[in-house]
Amino acid sequence: MVVPSAKVNKGKVLFTIDGPEVMGAQTSLVEFYHHLKMAKATYDRLAQLSYNGIASQKELIQAESEFRILEDKFNSQTILIKKLGLNPDWVLTGKISDDAYITSPINGIVSSIEVSIGEAVAIDKPIAEIIDTSKLLLKSYVFTE
Repeated sequence: MVVPSAKVNKGKVLFTIDGPEVMGAQTSLVEFYHHLKMAKATYDRLAQLSYNGIASQKELIQAESEFRILEDKFNSQTILIKKLGLNPDWVLTGKISDDAYITSPINGIVSSIEVSIGEAVAIDKPIAEIIDTSKLLLKSYVFTE
């Protein structure tokens, strides 16, 4: 865990988070991946059958709709996994981690930490503040007598 006033570089691990939600997010990614593969295969098969006049247009549209919905769910879950500091490709090969890693999004200095060790965190609650000191602007007013 980092401390206030510590200098951090972009990508440095600031916090480690564990809990059932971390495992659940990874499990969901794997489930969406396999459901997506099945939906894609079904859609491709129905597209070929529809082209040959064997499957109805309604079945094809239904299969495409299911495929697109699962594709979006998989993509959003992939983004979540990346935000947890995990590699989606590793997760899909079975390398599931029980920890998530919160990394610094910028180079800067930790100005405050809003949580303590063991405290539960929520997505809508900040856990730390990092300031990019390379872009500070100081304005001052000097009064003359």
